Amino acid sequence: MIIRKEIEMKTEVVSDVICNNCGESCRVGGFEDINFECVQLKGLFGFGSNKDGEQHEAELCEKCFVELTKNFKHPTLIQTEKFF
Repeated sequence: MIIRKEIEMKTEVVSDVICNNCGESCRVGGFEDINFECVQLKGLFGFGSNKDGEQHEAELCEKCFVELTKNFKHPTLIQTEKFF
């Protein structure tokens, strides 16, 4: 015999993403839409660095990302994602 009972499960969801540079929300669209336009930066430093073994992570809104990358000596690689 299988005996069942109802349980309540909690789920963690992202409610907002804040830009590490300007401090503004990366949310786009209406309040009901949980849609974020941001870039996530991750860096893992290895031997020979002053930050050996440290992993750094930050989020940038689209505006801050464009501002940061516009003066790169080597531009970022841009690929267009096709949605079918």
